[in-house]
Amino acid sequence: MTVVDPPTDAGTLAPVDSATIRTTYYRVLYSVALPEGEEFETLCSLVQGHVQLLLPEVQGIGSQMCGEMRTVAVHVVVRARHLLDEIGSVTPATRESYVYDLATTARTLLLLKERPGPLGEPLNPEEFEAPVGQRVCGACFKEIPEGTPTERRMYASDPNPGVFGYVHVEPCAGRRPQLVPVPPQGRSVQRAR
Repeated sequence: MTVVDPPTDAGTLAPVDSATIRTTYYRVLYSVALPEGEEFETLCSLVQGHVQLLLPEVQGIGSQMCGEMRTVAVHVVVRARHLLDEIGSVTPATRESYVYDLATTARTLLLLKERPGPLGEPLNPEEFEAPVGQRVCGACFKEIPEGTPTERRMYASDPNPGVFGYVHVEPCAGRRPQLVPVPPQGRSVQRAR
């Protein structure tokens, strides 16, 4: 799968075509079966492009959002970044669920862009970016500084094993971890007890 960069001119955001985005995520979320072959790859690239297009839009208004809408925006922006970071690790076995996750994220980003709730005074953009760009260890719950060796783990308590986080490579906490190692493709997850 390839990354599709949204077309922009020197720092300006590309216009958002809400109808096209809705049509694309409806094709994924509400179809009986996803297309196969080249048509699937085209659909995946479209949804990726929509997420990449909407991400800076939501980040731009996120610092003005209030209350729970701001919390949701931070969560969705973090998840969108994770999904876009995963592009290189998508395998044939996980590609269908990956496209569903992208479509759900595109739908949520579009909703946040179109209906952000009451907007307040814009905060310093770095104040919105701080929790979005922050990595927190799933075992000790401390921030992981840039360049610190980490392992990718899936959340043990989450019903969807596709949601992941990071832990320090070196053991950092004596309590039961919230994250379990990501198994190699094709193996099942053993939950921590």
